[in-house]
Amino acid sequence: MAELRAPSLSRVAVLVEAAGVTLRGELVRHWAPFTVSKLLALLPMTGRATWYQDAFIYFPVPLQEGLEKARSSFAEGEMAFMPSGAALCIFAASAPSPRPANPVGRLLDSAKPLRALREGGPIAIRRGEG
Repeated sequence: MAELRAPSLSRVAVLVEAAGVTLRGELVRHWAPFTVSKLLALLPMTGRATWYQDAFIYFPVPLQEGLEKARSSFAEGEMAFMPSGAALCIFAASAPSPRPANPVGRLLDSAKPLRALREGGPIAIRRGEG
């Protein structure tokens, strides 16, 4: 008999569409509750990607939020909100962040396909199922 699982209240499924692929991810409320709640209210989000070195892509989001459980280093596949630039970042490699950022989620799929995303290429994040 299949196990039934209730949807999580702290983890919200999202889909990241970029470079012709769709990657599964999740926003995690307990990592930065105020920031994640405000990001969820903005979904779906679209933008044009900018690369920071080869470490992460980012795009501006219309959100004013201060530091919340901020970190300065992120693992490949993690997502963060950088208050100083009002930008959502997705790390394509484990790397330090140039400024402190609020951890907000992670990709469940490999971040490697993001490397095909060109500077200025379209990126979208929307709610997933589950």
